[in-house]
Amino acid sequence: MHTILLRCTLALWLTGTLSALAPTALAQAVASDAQAFAAAMEAYCDSHWPQSYAQLALLADRGHVEAARIASQMHRWGPRLYGQSFPASGDQLARWQLVADCVAATNAPQCVQAGKAP
Repeated sequence: MHTILLRCTLALWLTGTLSALAPTALAQAVASDAQAFAAAMEAYCDSHWPQSYAQLALLADRGHVEAARIASQMHRWGPRLYGQSFPASGDQLARWQLVADCVAATNAPQCVQAGKAP
């Protein structure tokens, strides 16, 4: 439990520091993630599932909520729905679940930050 609290505290400090130092960089990262998510969903709609999953997994590792939700579902249901498996480590799946669960959390930004890959 102390490890999680330490990670959350460190993540909050880092987020505040980075936001204060480079607000334009943060805005650019958000725009870049939005474009990457759109490209991943376009690949998904075109049935290019491995390409889509790879992009979604990268976004999920960076704390993108929708990407985390979809990548988790693709991993879980891959063989049955897509006829193929999509690999993810146990740590990745746990982080993605944390990020996906953050949508309903009252401290959603801090929650998402804590779920990003180290």
